[in-house]
Formats: sequence, structure tokens, C-alpha cells
Amino acid sequence: MPCAPFLGTATIESRMFSQRHRLGSLAFIGLTLATGCSNDLPPETDRLTPPRATPVSEETEAQNRLDQPISQYSTLLESDPDNADLLLQRATAWLQQERFEDASADLSRAIAIDPDNGEARLRLARVLRRTDRPQDAILQLEQALTTDLSMNDRLLAHRNAAALLQAAGRDREALSHLDAALTLAPANVELKRRLARLLASSPDDTVRDGDRALTLAEELFGQDRSLSNAEILAMALAAVGRFEEAANWQRRLIAEVARFGYLDEIPRLRQAQNHYKQRRPAIGVPAARPSRTSGTE
Repeated sequence: MPCAPFLGTATIESRMFSQRHRLGSLAFIGLTLATGCSNDLPPETDRLTPPRATPVSEETEAQNRLDQPISQYSTLLESDPDNADLLLQRATAWLQQERFEDASADLSRAIAIDPDNGEARLRLARVLRRTDRPQDAILQLEQALTTDLSMNDRLLAHRNAAALLQAAGRDREALSHLDAALTLAPANVELKRRLARLLASSPDDTVRDGDRALTLAEELFGQDRSLSNAEILAMALAAVGRFEEAANWQRRLIAEVARFGYLDEIPRLRQAQNHYKQRRPAIGVPAARPSRTSGTE
């Protein structure tokens, strides 16, 4: 469905090393062929021709660019193995290559050296999420939030924790993190979408709040009449018991989704429509696929 997803890419601020190491530039030594002082040129067939360089593929060049910082950080770590900042930087380089085991080892070691390193915990949470260990990722995110994070990193930690907690069925904790994230970024549209969905469709009666969901949904749709916001509005209407209106909105939404060609979304939307026709809120209806959340009407 057309709207921007959570997860994107966060901005991570690098720490200054406590001890700055300067990397010397590598000198390449080439062999030169000396010619005599005679003005007479040798015959054409006797001229020395340098060997033709073996072409390097673009993939090899790209891999070399990725490997270079790892090699540099590894060299520095040989003389300063307990430098948590260097371990963090090398782990970031491992992550760029999706070498999660190596990244996890460096990040775990950095955290053992400096337990208050919030950036290391954020990145370890990313590794744990990518390697299907969501509960451990949640723990790292919550511990990161006890450290001195930048506002952007704190916002990222709250958003990611909310998503993982909601996926685990821990909606009350997810709600707490979404509220905290909105306190940091009260104008963030995507956070409002996520919060409205949770409030309208949570199976937890202590979390579901149709009135608050409808307030958010009407604000969102008033600002942007997108398909995603229309879906949230229908969900919120059902959450306050206005099922006929919700079903009508959903019928119009399905027609528009079909017109835009998002046919794989229609079964999910019809599932919600059936809920509304049966006078039930959208509990248990799956969320839109991330690949369908980037466009607008």
C-alpha cells in the first residue's frame, strides 16, 4: 500500500577515537626502465613494451573498496585490541558486506569493553534482527535506550523496538515505544500511521483505542488522501463501531487499489472488509507489504 515504511536507514554518528591513529598512505614501487644517453633509437622490434595490465572486473574493484577499511581497522586493532571505537568501525564495515557473524563478534566485544556504548548496541540489534533473533534484538535496543544516544539514534531505537515488539504480540510495550518516539518527533507521519494502526487493530483491549485512532486517522487523511491513509481511516471507523462507514471506505479502497494494479493487496483488504461487514474491528488483518508502502495516490 502506498506509504513510506519504518525501517529504512538511520543516520549513525561516528565517535571520535579516543586515540587518533593516522593511516600512512601506501607507496607503490614501480620499476623503471632506463635508456642510454644515445640519441639513436633502437629498432622498432627492439623497443621494450610494458606488459599489458590484467583488467580488473567492476565486482573485484567494488570488493576491494569494501575490504580496504576492514584491513585498515584490523591493522590498528593489532596495536590497540581493546579500542571499542575501532571495533565498532570494523563491525560497520563487516555489516556493509553482510558478514553478520564477524560483525556480531566485534560488536559483542566492543560492548564487553564499553557496556554504555549505545551505538554498538544499536548495530548489534540490527545484526540480531537480520539473523532472526528478535528477542535478543529487543533486549539490545532497550539497553541502548539507557545510554547517552543522539536524538536520531534514540528515535531509531524506539521505532525498531516497537516494530519487533508488535510482531511478537507485545502490543502494550510496542505502544509505549511508539508514544516515546512521537514525543521525540511529533510531526513524523509514519509514526502516526503506525500508532493509528496499532490503536485500531490491536487484539489487546487495553491497547486498542478507537477514539485516539480515529483522531490520528482523520488528521492523516486530511493531510494526504493516500490509499494507505484511507485504509487506516476505515480501520479506525471500525474501531469506534462505525462499521457501515468502514465497509464503504474499504469498498472504495479496494476499487482504487485494483485500478492502481496492486492486485496482491486485494485479498488482505477484502479480509478487513469482511470484518467490517460482520461488525468486527480489523483485528488479525495483516499489514500491507513493505513493497507496497512507498507510493501515493
